[in-house]
Amino acid sequence: MAKDYFQDITPPKGSGLSPEASPRPVEVKREVEKPVSAGLAQDTAPKTIRNVTVPPRRPRIDDGVPRFIEQENDAPPRARSIFIWALAGAAIVLCGVVGFFTFRPTVVTVVPRVHTITFPEGTRISAVSEGGTGALVYSVRTQDFEESTTVPAGASTPTETRAKGTITLVNEFSAAPVRLIKNTRFEANGLVFRIPESVMVPGKNASGPGTLSTTVVADKPGELYNIAPTARFTLPGLKSNADMYANVYARSSSAFTGGFVGNKPSVDPKALEAARADIRTRLQEKIKGTGQPSDASLLVLPGVVTFESVPEVAEGTSAKVTEKARVSYITFKREEFAQALGAVLAVDVAGSVVAFEPGKDFTVAADGVLQVGSPITLVLGGSGLMRWKVDTNVLSNALAGKAIALFQEILKTQKSVQEAHFRAPLWSSTFTTDPSRIRIDIQDVLTE
Repeated sequence: MAKDYFQDITPPKGSGLSPEASPRPVEVKREVEKPVSAGLAQDTAPKTIRNVTVPPRRPRIDDGVPRFIEQENDAPPRARSIFIWALAGAAIVLCGVVGFFTFRPTVVTVVPRVHTITFPEGTRISAVSEGGTGALVYSVRTQDFEESTTVPAGASTPTETRAKGTITLVNEFSAAPVRLIKNTRFEANGLVFRIPESVMVPGKNASGPGTLSTTVVADKPGELYNIAPTARFTLPGLKSNADMYANVYARSSSAFTGGFVGNKPSVDPKALEAARADIRTRLQEKIKGTGQPSDASLLVLPGVVTFESVPEVAEGTSAKVTEKARVSYITFKREEFAQALGAVLAVDVAGSVVAFEPGKDFTVAADGVLQVGSPITLVLGGSGLMRWKVDTNVLSNALAGKAIALFQEILKTQKSVQEAHFRAPLWSSTFTTDPSRIRIDIQDVLTE
């Protein structure tokens, strides 16, 4: 066991202190330690610095990494983590909302102008065929159908028939009518046809040339004269007058038929007539099931049906009877039809692109006999809708660089716009100067 010592401290010489003034050595009596039981060791041991109990130290980790002592907190760690993430998410959403309204693109939503029409009784509109001159031009689309049957027949006999068809005569030569006598020749692709009766072709006027439809018959029999629609027939008899020869002519919009040379079986006339009537009934049903041509850009009128009887053909002891049907649909471009309607009904459509949409009760009928290829007059009834088309490029250019406060004033210059609203960045007082950065959305007006 270590020993305790107390050493006398003697002042150094010359300090001014006498040895007598120094305390005298004290004699320390040392007690003999007595053994004690383990249970009383702590209570009976002397209370000296050497007997203080020191708790064991935590191992020191000296790896060069700074360490911080985590202080205790009343909130559980998981709750604090959820709160921090929720706060961060809310901040992100808030920044997104602020950014959206601050930097959002310029978008203009437009409702096009529409005008509902109720046709007064007796409303009429005139049109000329394609290739003619007039305010309203129509074109023709055709659908062809064919059906056959057989009937009992006797011996065949030699038969010759001439083709025939309908042509439209055109007078671009003079304002005075042009008279064409019976058997006047018309030539196309080296084939000659003649008119069976004299006709008078109307003179030209401010609306366009004079036109007239008539029938021509082939100069000779045979299938060679069953020609397709032809753009131009010349009149050989007018060659002596070059100007008249160039400006009086004809065209056809349907094929010529009926030309035949060969043996034709003999068939009872009543049986033949009944067979052809039955075939035509079947053709009518087929036409109804097919429906009109579908084209969103066109206004299609009800079709005009023409039938053609094909010569009978021998098949053993029977004869094959064939009928052909051609349906001619008169069509108008919707924009051109709407422009013509605007003129008739005093609706301001000048300088605008407008389309006509017929209503459920819309009706149209020919005023008189409808001859495809000739000028026509239509009687209109019911109702319809005129819809203006918005030119997005024109509108975006009109807005580019302008003050937002002038938006409604600019709209007044756009005849095709019924109403509109816009969305622009919050910090901007003017529209962007770049028209391509102004998006135009069209919101169509729904109609029944």
